[in-house]
Amino acid sequence: MTKSSSSPTIPIPGYDLSDVILNDGLDFVLSRGIRRSDGLPVLIKTARLGQSLAVSERLHHEFEITRRFESPFVVKALDLIEENGRPVLVLEDFGGVPLATRWNAPLEGEPFFAIALALADIVTDIHRARVVHKNLSTTTILVSTDGTEIKITDFALAFVMPRVLSGQGTSGMIEGTLATMAPEQTGRMNRVVDHRSDLYSLGVILYELLTGHPPFQAEDPPAWIHAHLARSPRPPRELIPWIPPCLSTIVLRLLAKQPEDRYQSGWGLRIDLEHCRSLWREGLGDALFTLGSGDVPERLQFPQKLYGREGAVTELRTALDRVARSGQVELALVSGYSGVGKSSLVNELHQPVVEAGGRFITGKFDAQKRAVPYATITQAFKGLMTELLAENEASVTLWRSRLKQALGDHAAIISDVVPQLDLILGPQPPAAELPPTEAQNRFLTLFRRFVAVFATPEHPLVLFLDDMQWADTSSLRLVQDLVTASSPLHLLLIGAYRDNEVSPSHPLLLMLATARSNGATVGNIVLVPLNEADVRAFMGDTMHCAPADIAPLAELLHARTAGNPFFLIQLLGELEQEGLITFEPRIRHWRWDKTGIEAREVPNSVLGLLTDKMLRLPATTREVLTYASCFGNTVDLGVLTMDLDCPIGTTERHLAEAVDQGLLVRVGNSCRFVHNRVQEAAYALLPTAQRAELHLGIGRLLLAHYLPTDIEQWLFIVADQFSRCLDLIEVRPEHIQLAELFLAAGRKATAAAAYESAATYLTAGMTLTGAEGWADCRALTYNLHLERARADYLRGTLDESEQLLGVLLDRATSVTERTSAIRLGIAIYTTHGAINRAIALGLEGVALFGIALPPHPDRAQVDEEFAKVWNTLGDRRIEELIDLPEMEASDMRMVMDLLCDLGTPAIFGRQALLHVTVAQMIVLTIRHGTTDS
Repeated sequence: MTKSSSSPTIPIPGYDLSDVILNDGLDFVLSRGIRRSDGLPVLIKTARLGQSLAVSERLHHEFEITRRFESPFVVKALDLIEENGRPVLVLEDFGGVPLATRWNAPLEGEPFFAIALALADIVTDIHRARVVHKNLSTTTILVSTDGTEIKITDFALAFVMPRVLSGQGTSGMIEGTLATMAPEQTGRMNRVVDHRSDLYSLGVILYELLTGHPPFQAEDPPAWIHAHLARSPRPPRELIPWIPPCLSTIVLRLLAKQPEDRYQSGWGLRIDLEHCRSLWREGLGDALFTLGSGDVPERLQFPQKLYGREGAVTELRTALDRVARSGQVELALVSGYSGVGKSSLVNELHQPVVEAGGRFITGKFDAQKRAVPYATITQAFKGLMTELLAENEASVTLWRSRLKQALGDHAAIISDVVPQLDLILGPQPPAAELPPTEAQNRFLTLFRRFVAVFATPEHPLVLFLDDMQWADTSSLRLVQDLVTASSPLHLLLIGAYRDNEVSPSHPLLLMLATARSNGATVGNIVLVPLNEADVRAFMGDTMHCAPADIAPLAELLHARTAGNPFFLIQLLGELEQEGLITFEPRIRHWRWDKTGIEAREVPNSVLGLLTDKMLRLPATTREVLTYASCFGNTVDLGVLTMDLDCPIGTTERHLAEAVDQGLLVRVGNSCRFVHNRVQEAAYALLPTAQRAELHLGIGRLLLAHYLPTDIEQWLFIVADQFSRCLDLIEVRPEHIQLAELFLAAGRKATAAAAYESAATYLTAGMTLTGAEGWADCRALTYNLHLERARADYLRGTLDESEQLLGVLLDRATSVTERTSAIRLGIAIYTTHGAINRAIALGLEGVALFGIALPPHPDRAQVDEEFAKVWNTLGDRRIEELIDLPEMEASDMRMVMDLLCDLGTPAIFGRQALLHVTVAQMIVLTIRHGTTDS
């Protein structure tokens, strides 16, 4: 942090600017100035030059948040103006400077208690307004020059806590100041960011004020994250002798790793600080007292720790230890009904993994995106790539070297599935094309190598795939390959799924059976609902009272919710909003109206409860929420705004009530439903006929917006929208345009070995072209059939593939088309075991180019062919080669491919024919001066 008298980067009309008081090299510059119109001292906050639009938009967000307050502890926002298209935030100036520059030495006694109590009042005030600051630090707290006034500023990352605190839906994004960031803000533990995150940051600040330095020191983001998650600070009293034991313990309580172990409110903190100061003033500084006696939050705050899952947590930790030691991949399954806590259980492993030096990455399958291949794998490894890029340059260079060594010249195969890999390696050249089976084997081999870079003895990798009941077949194939890998791989793969939605013939269970038969280690944890004792313990912690006192209410709510944790949390939130559960500030105690709760009608499922809640939302909010549900569990706000054809601010306002009710959570520039059940409830509100119309409108807008430059990135998402509304597409030009889109999506899915998805997209394209496609878009129709036949062959549906092959052979009108069909036919018949048919078809193919090979060559014919080879190799007499017309390069390529394909059935059926085929390939290669074939 630097203090300077230099001017900001841009002048602001109507204001005279003087000192730059905060210019810490991050996103913003804070300057002092005077408003000319009335001479008012002001602070001017601008985004640093070169910052992204998202950073500038944070000033708009800060202005809106700050205007919520009428507090003496918050620096007031006076205006938000635009200058050269950049927002400029105008704030009051009370003469304050950042706390970091106000005191350079440890504070003792009265000065420390004064500022600590003032900071406790500040966080109490902003939390009562339901705002979480999320970036408390010694640079965001301003102190007047005489030390009598302390105010907080910089609400750029702040957010409004929902009225219904579901305990679900952490953002997963790292935002804030690394030195003061709460462990849950790192995204590496199973806790949401809430007001207790601010209390942790306050603990860091108080520690520094007491000791003269922060509790941790680190060089880069990974080191800071590890410190907050795994390192324990030295007690302040061990460093500074004057500090009373109770004060040292208060600061350490603020710095607890688990939010439930910290202070739960600024008010509770203030009570203990005042008690501690009184003892110190009376010369009783060494006295101790029970902390937290008045620390009861004024709103229902659901514990995020697990209840009744101790055995399951131990089982997962044991599996992690085995994987770390042995290098043998394991698959741990967690099954149970929706809302029973599967994801919460698995995420409890997050912090132990980081403490052990490992990495925890996660992806979530989506019912709305089942046809999008590898979408969940992409999601998981996107997060990992982002983590790597946050490390220092030396570390990124090391990762780059390891990845290049593992993937060689074939990195593009993986970056097609994990595009963020290009951010580390740079753009990669396309990989050489291979026949389909070889291409699939290459992909699986490379993906194992890619994972092995990160799954090491020192740094085991945990890959959590949620909602596997919706997994695409390609991802299941990839999982099967990983868990049956013979090479060492320190990987624990965890999958969660709803067992009540998975039949014995479900692809997931079929994959698991195959994996087990191939030697995979597969464990299964079945989660059941909470019993009444667990609910009683949960309710006691929620309402800060003894479990025995809450027993009658716990018994009632257990019966109403059948012990489903998500249902229980949602119902409690409803009861608080309706005033059936209330907080009494005078006695710091929760009360409940048991008679009113007994009389309240409660739907028999959480889906019904959520539906009722949505029906009470404002009409505009409900409309946008249901529209967002068409995208799946997560929706990009920019895309949603574009589809709604309204400014992003309007969209955010429409969604604000849903966020406030705990149905949505903001994740950067996206919104995510806090639980699958919420998205399902929103989607269920749409009439069935209207769903298809919405998907059509979304698809058309996406297609218009992303063509032609970005369509490759959005190809699967756009195609998926159109696949849900094929019957509504009536205009022939649009049929053809979308059939081309589905062909591109099918080819891309095939290239990624996602054959089920490819078949889905290609079938949609064939539906659109229809029978008339053979007349008005013949090449497109032929290619759709060809690619669909190839996808059917590769996914093992040979009968369907053979049926399409007949159509292709009948419809082929060029040598190129017929050759493509013949090559596929060779593969189909060989796989079927129809070797003679495969050979006959192959011989028909090479005959198209004037090459006549005998179906049953004798020894003399084999010798004759190889004599030509030896003659050619001996004196290079090109003119003495076999009598064939000169070929174009494309024809040459097709002949060589056909000869290669023909060699496969020849191995099984006619060994002599294989020799002749090989001889022909050698001669053609020499004759045409090419070696790439």
